[in-house]
Amino acid sequence: MSHAAWWDGPESTRGLRLATCLTHALPEATLLLHRADGHTLLVAHGRPDAALTPCDLRQVVLDATSVGRFDLLRQVRSWTIGGGVQHLGAGIYGAARPSDGERSFATAISTDNIVALVERCPDHVASDGVEATIKPDLELGVCTVTVVRNDGAGGDVDQVAFWLAGACMVEELILPDGPPSLRC
Repeated sequence: MSHAAWWDGPESTRGLRLATCLTHALPEATLLLHRADGHTLLVAHGRPDAALTPCDLRQVVLDATSVGRFDLLRQVRSWTIGGGVQHLGAGIYGAARPSDGERSFATAISTDNIVALVERCPDHVASDGVEATIKPDLELGVCTVTVVRNDGAGGDVDQVAFWLAGACMVEELILPDGPPSLRC
């Protein structure tokens, strides 16, 4: 799935910060950065054909948001997350193997807010034996959330992941301190 990029300052990097955090947290993920000149840069873990590692891209994004150096980012027009993960909808990614019971997404809300949402998971969501792991990236101001089912548990990973991702999206919109920024 492709996502558009634009540049009007650090806040406009929100989508790229989310994609960077997700790619950094998921070793099987790749990120294609589509540039204005028609070239594409591959961002990947451990691939000799990659222009950048996720760690390299993370540093580029941090440098651009903190120092105002955004020449590389100005060239990016869109991006696509792929590789060993597939987009399942609503910003949720799962392993390309459909039997894998793990779903991940990135959000700009704080770890505390994510934990509060998990604790408020409604009864109609089949969450028995399903756990959420939160990996905050404080410098990028975003978190990766991974939802997994314990062996033999009856919970529905997809149902929990979609409910939680949706709840996080709503939370991003209604937080009292305005639009998502560096909150993690």
